[in-house]
Amino acid sequence: MPHPTPLQIAAGSATVVSATLLLLLLEPEASPLLTAAFAVVALTLGVAVSVAFRPRRVPPPDPVAVPPQRAAEPSPLGTIHTPHPAHSVHSAHTSRPEVRV
Repeated sequence: MPHPTPLQIAAGSATVVSATLLLLLLEPEASPLLTAAFAVVALTLGVAVSVAFRPRRVPPPDPVAVPPQRAAEPSPLGTIHTPHPAHSVHSAHTSRPEVRV
């Protein structure tokens, strides 16, 4: 059996207190038997309100597909490319890195 939520406890308690006060204000000089009946009625109303505020079961959300990761895009300002000397055609007289724009 699940435990009551704070909302259920607050709503049920407020209902019990307000129903008891209302019934006693309507009949200020009630007999002890009538006062006991008021208490039973107030408690029954409080339980009914608490049950009405029970949380609804929500189905779990569908799993979200993770989009594939994209390769890093080059900077819009350009990148500095320094070729490896073994792969460079002009490796003998290349003294500074090539700048692509």
